[in-house]
Amino acid sequence: MASPITVLRSTAGVYRRTARNAGGFAFALSFDEVIVTLFMAGGVKTLPIWIFQSFRLANQVPLVNVAGLVAILLSVIPVYFATRLSGGVVGARG
Repeated sequence: MASPITVLRSTAGVYRRTARNAGGFAFALSFDEVIVTLFMAGGVKTLPIWIFQSFRLANQVPLVNVAGLVAILLSVIPVYFATRLSGGVVGARG
């Protein structure tokens, strides 16, 4: 019978990968919650609120496009690398 320390050592890698993937997934989903951010932010101007308010200004459109691209990359790249690190195949169907 394995000791609790041996079991913890053998499963620590799985838990570490799972926590990393869950963190990346939560980060990616956080950009989708503009409505919740509008109500919960209070007086703080967060990135989703800034993007939402800047759409009304015609001279801010290029800056909003760049900010949107950076936000998309910041949410897609960590999820991609987390999938690759966890051993999953991107685009695989089960």
